Amino acid sequence: MLDAGLCQYAQQWANYLASRNVMQHRTNNKYGENLYACFGKTNVTAQEPVDSWYNEIKYYRFGAAQPSNFMQVGHFTQVVWKKSRRLGVGVAVQGKNVYVVCNYDPPGNFGNEYPANFQLEVLNRHNELRAQHSAEPLQLNKNLCEFAQQWANKLAAENKLQHHSSNKYGENLYACFGRANIEGKDAVDSWYSEVKNYTFGAADPGSNFPNVGHFTQVVWKGSEQLGVGIAAKGTSVFVVCNYDPPGNVYGQYAQHVSSR
Repeated sequence: MLDAGLCQYAQQWANYLASRNVMQHRTNNKYGENLYACFGKTNVTAQEPVDSWYNEIKYYRFGAAQPSNFMQVGHFTQVVWKKSRRLGVGVAVQGKNVYVVCNYDPPGNFGNEYPANFQLEVLNRHNELRAQHSAEPLQLNKNLCEFAQQWANKLAAENKLQHHSSNKYGENLYACFGRANIEGKDAVDSWYSEVKNYTFGAADPGSNFPNVGHFTQVVWKGSEQLGVGIAAKGTSVFVVCNYDPPGNVYGQYAQHVSSR
């Protein structure tokens, strides 16, 4: 949300940049900050600076612990950083040059939080849905997340969706094409939506398994650990979840998949 105090803070810096006709970040700034300048045109729309920052998405690799190419993606990641809540905006003109400053609180771009936000979204959504089926909450497992991330990277590199072969873990896959800014619940909700096809109380789903197997793994009572991986290629995003112990053991569905 817009914050009046933060807008004043951003405006002061925009005025400073315009008065000296330079582009530089504040030093010792406790807020996140994105800068934009347009030279030779003063009728700049509000959309232009934000779109210029967001366009860096094409360089961003989802799922990485932190971007090695931060200079190419840092504006984009600040724009979509989930923990930032307050926004300050400043704009100033010097002749035909326009300077735009946006400040963010809390600031984004903390190196070890890039994948963690998405992983926690996926975990929390799993556990919300599992609670509806009397299943204990899952726990994120670092090694299992690394395992899932490796496979997500491979899927994105090859731009295809396929399961591990000889995988000792349970596995759910999700892909979104043409939109890179997905949330954790998008993947989990797509798997859970198969609940409408499931017959509770059956020993196993039989030939109906392809229509319900993602859902049953999400709520499988015997699964305890979760690994989450996400990777992108262009505007295609691939999500991998691995589960330990694995679900979908034939003959055990009535025991591990409860209606409520």
